Amino acid sequence: MPVKGHVSGKGALVLWLMFWGCLEVAGLFAVWQQLTGRAEGVGDFPVGLVVLGWTVFGVFVLNTLNMQTRGREVLILRADVLIIKRGVENIGSTDEYELSRVKNLRYQLRQPNFLDGKGGPGPWAGPVAFDYGSRIVRCGKGVSERAAREIIEIVGGYRHVAGGSGP
Repeated sequence: MPVKGHVSGKGALVLWLMFWGCLEVAGLFAVWQQLTGRAEGVGDFPVGLVVLGWTVFGVFVLNTLNMQTRGREVLILRADVLIIKRGVENIGSTDEYELSRVKNLRYQLRQPNFLDGKGGPGPWAGPVAFDYGSRIVRCGKGVSERAAREIIEIVGGYRHVAGGSGP
């Protein structure tokens, strides 16, 4: 299922790349100037650390925008395992959950609460939620309520057939 994020289209991605790329080149040029001793007025200020921070921040934002515009989430049901693959093309993660340990399968929108230390809902926090041990696992970002409830019905029914309890 495709992931729908807060950013629509590729326009924001292109604008970010242009902005980030220009400042990245300017920062690298400043580092080169400082290393060759041609920089004036910079002194011993560690420009390299600023550029490193900018690069890490840029990669994080680019990854988030890429997931929101091109990301996919695939749910696979096997005899006793629920597999959730998340990522962009062939880059991403795969998580496996034993169906016997999946509890309280439900439809639940997560509202951002920046005071709980977890920040916003994140790029993969969808409305399909279940308890797995001491954590809550979410998936299905970008699906409608109807589609989310169908996923819950299918997984819940499969868990019941496989020997677990229902949704």
